[in-house]
Amino acid sequence: MSLARPGSVARSFLTTLFAIASLLLGVVPFAHAATLVSGTVSGAWTSSGSPYVVTGSLYVAPGSTLSIDSGVVVKLYFGTGLTVDGTLDVHGTASDKAVFTSVKDDLVDGQDSSNDGPTIGAPGDWNSIVFNPGSTGSISNAAIRYGGWTCFTCAFANVANKGGNVTITDSAIANAGWYGIRQTDPGASTVIHGSSITGNAGYGVYNDTTTVVDATNDWWGAASGPFHPTQNPSGTGNRVSDYVNFAPYLSYDPMAVVPTPSLSTLGQFKEDGTTAIAEGGTTTDAGAIL
Repeated sequence: MSLARPGSVARSFLTTLFAIASLLLGVVPFAHAATLVSGTVSGAWTSSGSPYVVTGSLYVAPGSTLSIDSGVVVKLYFGTGLTVDGTLDVHGTASDKAVFTSVKDDLVDGQDSSNDGPTIGAPGDWNSIVFNPGSTGSISNAAIRYGGWTCFTCAFANVANKGGNVTITDSAIANAGWYGIRQTDPGASTVIHGSSITGNAGYGVYNDTTTVVDATNDWWGAASGPFHPTQNPSGTGNRVSDYVNFAPYLSYDPMAVVPTPSLSTLGQFKEDGTTAIAEGGTTTDAGAIL
């Protein structure tokens, strides 16, 4: 008897809903031009070549740099990933993030990159971004999701630091098959700030070593912070292991769109026909500064 891969049943159900919705809306997904990539890579990936569809595992060699610009979508097939011995430089913007996701994630860009009709991504659809000893990773304003393939004897992570120097800021690490981020080498340095770490099946951050992971000022999916059995047993967010410094943590999702405060929404102006109270002024009615 064969066993369904984790996430396959849920994806089948959601894919059916997606297909029905597409038909009702008169939207028929179809394949657009894509840049197919595999093997050793370097240079700059720009939005003009997006999406980059990974058909075979990628490798950044020592001394080489792969730069990924804002708006670039990287879609990975099952069993593929990215191994870094050089430098990975991912820099999106707050409004136009760079994305690593499943080839089945049609929702991210509206493109059927796998040519199999309307589909959505699921945890474990691809392997991992791996940083080896001596490598460097600088990731900001990115979304990395649906990696972390898991089997009975293995568990990948969306991002695995095996000895590199990795900094992740203002990014979303989500929906991994088991680990969102994992550090496995005591010589590694992993820093995650201002990011959203949510929906990962096992752990948001897991540390196999005693070299502390700096994961402060992040959102874990709940205002109570990440769950840790002794350090934060009341936390209901994504779980963390030992040797992860998660406090202080954010009580809001930095990836969510927050409207810019305005005078109208803050009530800093009042006008009753005879008196106008501007920001910084006072009212004799309340005697308070507004």
